[in-house]
Amino acid sequence: MIKLRNLHPLMTANYMLEFLSYLPGQQIQELLQTNISQTSAFIQQAMHQIMTNESVTWGITTKNKQKLVGIITIRLEDNKQAVIEAECAGDLPIEIILRIKSLLAMQLPAFTVSIDPQSDNQTQLKNNL
Repeated sequence: MIKLRNLHPLMTANYMLEFLSYLPGQQIQELLQTNISQTSAFIQQAMHQIMTNESVTWGITTKNKQKLVGIITIRLEDNKQAVIEAECAGDLPIEIILRIKSLLAMQLPAFTVSIDPQSDNQTQLKNNL
C-alpha cells in the first residue's frame, strides 16, 4: 500500500497541495475559524494521521503560496474505502478535484471512493469524482 507521507507536494497548473505543517498557521486558523490552540491540535492530528498512514490532509494554496483557499483530506478506512472531505472558501477548484481523481486512480485503485457527508463541497465532489 502507498505511504501517504510521500504524497506532497501535489501540484496543478494554479494550485499546490501541501502538508499543513508547511503552511502558515495563521492562514489555517483563519480558514478553519478556530483559535490558535485548536488550530495547532488540528495540524498535529493531521500530521500524526499522515505518519500512521490513516489519512492525508493537504492545504490548498495558490501556486505562489500567497493564499490558502482550502483543505482536503483523504481518509483510508479498513474496508478499502477512501473517504474524501474538503473545506474550501467558495467552490473547490475543478483542477484540484481532477488531480485528486487522478491520484486515487493511480495510487489507490483498489479503494472505493466516497464523500464525507460533512464536507463543504460534497455535491461538487460527487459530480466530478
